[in-house]
This record gives sequence, C-alpha cells and structure tokens, in this order.
Amino acid sequence: LLESKAEEVDFEWPAFDFITHEKLILPLRQLTDILLSIEIVPEAKAWLVHDGLAELIAQSVTYLNEKNPVVFTGGVFHNEILISCLKKRLNNKYRYYFTKNCGDHQISFGQILAYTKEKRGYHA
Repeated sequence: LLESKAEEVDFEWPAFDFITHEKLILPLRQLTDILLSIEIVPEAKAWLVHDGLAELIAQSVTYLNEKNPVVFTGGVFHNEILISCLKKRLNNKYRYYFTKNCGDHQISFGQILAYTKEKRGYHA
C-alpha cells in the first residue's frame, strides 16, 4: 500500500546510531521518531518510509562491510521504490545483487550461506 501511494520528496537523513553487541541493531525507533515528527503530505511520508529504510540498510552495509559483494533477498525486495532508493544510497560503492526470485524462501537460503561461512571460517 505504501509503495502505491508514495510520492518522492527530497530529504536529508541523519547518520543513525547503531548499537553493537556482536550484532547490528537497526535504529528503527529513531527512524520512526523522525517520520512522526515531519509534517508533510501522506504520499511524501510514504516515500520517506521507503527511503528511510534504504538509508538504514545502506548505512548498515557500510558499517559491516568493506569490499564484499552484498546480496539482497526476501519478499521485501519486490518493492521497486525500496530497491531504487537503496541503489541510490549505495551509489556504486559495492557490488550488489538482488536475487531474481525474492520470495521469503530465499531468507532461509541466506541463513544457510551465513552458517556455512561461519563454520568454514570463510573470509572473502
């Protein structure tokens, strides 16, 4: 529904604080507080939801990753606005891929790859 209602707006996102305890924690509360404080038309706010999530994802990729390729998968990446915002945010800093079949079954495939990487000590 948000994707169908979204109307692009220019907005400068702040740098978000990521809390680590051997894991990345996305600051969704900060994102939500910003979105709730902005007074704009609902269509622009719908676009900001997409762009804000893309900003969080892009910053987390930068935070966690130096030069490794990045693969995006899962049902959420059927959303063309999110993909467009994310590509803009990544700005060709990384090789990135969106799986052709982005259904939720791909999430388990990613978990298998992560487990295999950890167990084999793979460091690419």
